[in-house]
Amino acid sequence: MMRLLLSVICSVLLSLLALGKETQQRRSIIEVSKPMPGGQGLGTKAYGPTAREIPFLRRVEEKPIDYWAGTPMPPPMGQKEDPADKAAKQKRAKEESRKAKEYSLAGQVGKYVGWFGIVRGISWNKEKGQTRLLLEHKYFDGLTDLHLHIVSIYGAGDFAAVLSGKADTIPMLSLIRVYGRVSEGTGGVPVVSAEYARLWDWGLFTFMDYGPDKTNPKWVKLRKVKGDDVYSPRPTKEFYEATLGKR
Repeated sequence: MMRLLLSVICSVLLSLLALGKETQQRRSIIEVSKPMPGGQGLGTKAYGPTAREIPFLRRVEEKPIDYWAGTPMPPPMGQKEDPADKAAKQKRAKEESRKAKEYSLAGQVGKYVGWFGIVRGISWNKEKGQTRLLLEHKYFDGLTDLHLHIVSIYGAGDFAAVLSGKADTIPMLSLIRVYGRVSEGTGGVPVVSAEYARLWDWGLFTFMDYGPDKTNPKWVKLRKVKGDDVYSPRPTKEFYEATLGKR
């Protein structure tokens, strides 16, 4: 009887160890974005997460910043803007501007985030079974074109993302969104332990210019365009090389 009991206990312990190892080595999900449906013309819409992405998006703890709060919006033709409404808008614009200026990636340590970034480096750690991405952060206002994803050409600096499993086929200078909890990292570069990543390759995303630019000067030097020229409704290889540099 005792031998049978010990056998059962050993079996349970081995199962728990195997389960723990499987959980520890669970690969990060990487989803490659497909082109948006054509024939819709030019226009704007809210961000459309995929079915696999939604559970991770719901866990994001960061509060959005309205980067457009200070943009002048004239009242409807023939109407005068109420002074109280104007004052309230100005107050809100000032508050959103303050939040944008004070925002830092390091200030999000401990939070679950869904950051966008341009892939600037990829390395593989065989011992840990992890892929590490160096990413150039990009602001996102929650809106996209009908036919292209859009982020700001500006961002809050560099960060890293660690994915479980080998992901060395991710194209350099592609756009990626990673979901996970932020840790401090080293050298002032925060690290996202990525559970899910969504990828946009060249041809599927473009840029606008909003938010305070805190981009690594190393990447800024690669930009050959500014202002309205950071946007293209039909981005080409030449467009990406002018905004991001060459692959």
